[in-house]
Amino acid sequence: MSFPQNVNIDDYVTCQCNYDTTQIKSVIDSLDFGDERYDYDYSYFRFVDLNNDGACEILHYFSNSLRGWPYDFMAIYMFENALKKIGDFWSSLNWAESDGRFLQINSRSIGGHKTNPIYYNSVWRFDGVEYTLFYKPDMTKGDFQQCGNIAYKNKQYEEAYTCFNNALLTPHYSDDQLLASANDVAITLIQLNRSEEVETLLKKYLENCFDNKVKAAAYYNIGLAKEKMNYYDEALVNFTQSCKLNETKACREKIISLRSQ
Repeated sequence: MSFPQNVNIDDYVTCQCNYDTTQIKSVIDSLDFGDERYDYDYSYFRFVDLNNDGACEILHYFSNSLRGWPYDFMAIYMFENALKKIGDFWSSLNWAESDGRFLQINSRSIGGHKTNPIYYNSVWRFDGVEYTLFYKPDMTKGDFQQCGNIAYKNKQYEEAYTCFNNALLTPHYSDDQLLASANDVAITLIQLNRSEEVETLLKKYLENCFDNKVKAAAYYNIGLAKEKMNYYDEALVNFTQSCKLNETKACREKIISLRSQ
């Protein structure tokens, strides 16, 4: 099963609440902080339409100086005749594409030792009452990559895509690692005849990457995708850029071949 794609919650912060937001915030503060709230306690609210029904859900990000900053926690509320809590999370999560009803959540959890943490991803869905755990594989990013490599070598490209895509959506330590994972997804998209998706995917991660070898691989993969779509001039541009960053025999051969056509 594949993790849903992350979405930017800022794209959904357009909801106009039909209720007294000052009163709602006050009630939610009391619910989430308890009876005592101190000067160092922080709150931040967003009113978002999570299920595209025209009504606002309320996201309450909150923290205090004992737990750190910025917001450590996020509670989700909805208003159906009365205020109702439908989710409680650490704030280190990503909103994900809708399952047809509500936006989903990709949530990070940590295993291993505190000096050597291992990150896992889980998917949460709204079940009609609250957000509940939907999918939590006991697999790390490395586990997904290994499964993807095996499936790719066996030409099981759909399975490889699922594994590589899950690895991409699992927490990473650096932007270089993110682009390396995106490269795995890209080569599988080409094998699945989905080359038109490759450039958009990789360009999301290229800008923040510093490792020239990883960047060169990304431009090479874009070149492969362009070549597969018969956009030979664009393919040549990307292969040339790849060689400038990290010259390889395969890249040189692609450039020679395209220039001779």
